[in-house]
Amino acid sequence: MKKRHGFVTVWLVFGIIASIGNAIYLLVNADEMGNSNPIITFILSAFLVICYIALLNWKKWGFFGFIGTAVVSTFVNFVTGTANLFTVFLVIFGIAVLYLILQLKGEGVKAWDNLE
Repeated sequence: MKKRHGFVTVWLVFGIIASIGNAIYLLVNADEMGNSNPIITFILSAFLVICYIALLNWKKWGFFGFIGTAVVSTFVNFVTGTANLFTVFLVIFGIAVLYLILQLKGEGVKAWDNLE
């Protein structure tokens, strides 16, 4: 039976909730935010939820999907004019934080090492 550190579980569940909230917020406020294509941002947020769920289910592709989604999202934001270099920093920081959190040990084994 695989075990993960409790904080890893909390972080992944928080990621799911935040991504769902972000998807809803983007759809509801797309006109006010000047986003030219709210459907793309909604799809990216929805895929991010899937990536977090995959990580909860011990799938390593969830982490790489998280990275891909972050990169595509940043590109879309640059195209629509809503991103800057600080956004890029935040994306890199977010990827690093998730990776470091997956390094926490639960029952003596890193969550990362348990991913399939």
